[in-house]
Amino acid sequence: MTTEVSAPECLAKAPRVSVKMITYNHARFIAAAVRSVLAQRVDFPVEVIIGDDCSTDGTRDILVALQREAPDRIRLLLHDPNLGAGGKLNGVAVTGACRGEYVAQLEGDDLWTCPDKLRRQVDLLDRNPHLAGCFHPVWFMDEAYQFVSRVHRPPVEKPEYRLEDFLGTNPAATCSVMFRRSAFPGYPDWYYRHLAGDWSIHLLNLHSGPYGYLSEVMGVYRIHGAGVWTATPGWRRMVMEGDFLGVLAGSLEARHRPALGRARRQRWFWGSRLALREGDRGEALRLLGRYVRSVPRPGDVRPSEVLHHLAGLFAPALLRLRGRSRAAG
Repeated sequence: MTTEVSAPECLAKAPRVSVKMITYNHARFIAAAVRSVLAQRVDFPVEVIIGDDCSTDGTRDILVALQREAPDRIRLLLHDPNLGAGGKLNGVAVTGACRGEYVAQLEGDDLWTCPDKLRRQVDLLDRNPHLAGCFHPVWFMDEAYQFVSRVHRPPVEKPEYRLEDFLGTNPAATCSVMFRRSAFPGYPDWYYRHLAGDWSIHLLNLHSGPYGYLSEVMGVYRIHGAGVWTATPGWRRMVMEGDFLGVLAGSLEARHRPALGRARRQRWFWGSRLALREGDRGEALRLLGRYVRSVPRPGDVRPSEVLHHLAGLFAPALLRLRGRSRAAG
């Protein structure tokens, strides 16, 4: 059951922007996330829709207090029991409740650092009606918001990104994206087969037009052990992404299949590398076998990377053989 906590008489009748927020056990972060939205300098109405997936750490109490502070902007969707599915069903519920012309995304453990972010993104989309959405680079930080690990930018920065640019990887961090609600076609059946749902949403939106790009860093993506995606072992994330790309191959136009096949093979190879690094040699061998059986092609992975990985995989066996030969001698 989902209960909405809001003050309909205070809310804007026609918000220009809906801020879509999902949260679960983000008590340490949620106030900063919400306040970074409330601090936005805008001259248009904004609604903030926050879906709490039955948090158990006090997140819900913080949200209720925040809603009382800003009843003209905040709507809470309180789920009980937990919807599960890694937050995807929570996201589906919040998306369905959005009323704005544009939808901006922000998860409960991230935040925005630029008070003009929403205005700048709305200006860009207003000036360019052919764009389905837009995004910008973000800081990657630790959970204490004290250490900047790196800036997450696309490999090649350019004014616009099309569907083809999102097939191999997702260059847009969740907290950076704004899209036209009219561009989003709804959730197909294959959407529910992949844990990281934002990549899927972008691919769906990009059928309607490209994403624009603003080069300024305007948000923070937190890396911490409680994150659903970041808490998943690296090699398993690669497997899940590879499986998802396989689903896409049957859903997108045939011209996209070579790029999808290359990206899928790369996931299996890099999954093997990560499994070895994480101490799971059996999984590393299994994924390498999957990569080899897929008939890798030149350009999938650099030969030096393959040789380096093979050396790491088989070095223990070679050392054992060398030790036995010495003992026998």
